[in-house]
Amino acid sequence: MSIEAISKVGENSYRKLIPAAQRGVAVGAALELIQSRIATDSTGTSLETELSKLSQYADKIQAALATAE
Repeated sequence: MSIEAISKVGENSYRKLIPAAQRGVAVGAALELIQSRIATDSTGTSLETELSKLSQYADKIQAALATAE
């Protein structure tokens, strides 16, 4: 999933969503990132470790989406 792909939600742009919906999009993308990382990391990254970074990942994704259009 790319930033461009998630910057559109239905017919709405990310910037037009209410803040709670914007956060939901960012958290969903962060969870996808964590899922991918856990599935492909052979060094033993734990789910607990990655979930502890969820908010940080979502913050970074929100910042990227805010500038993506």
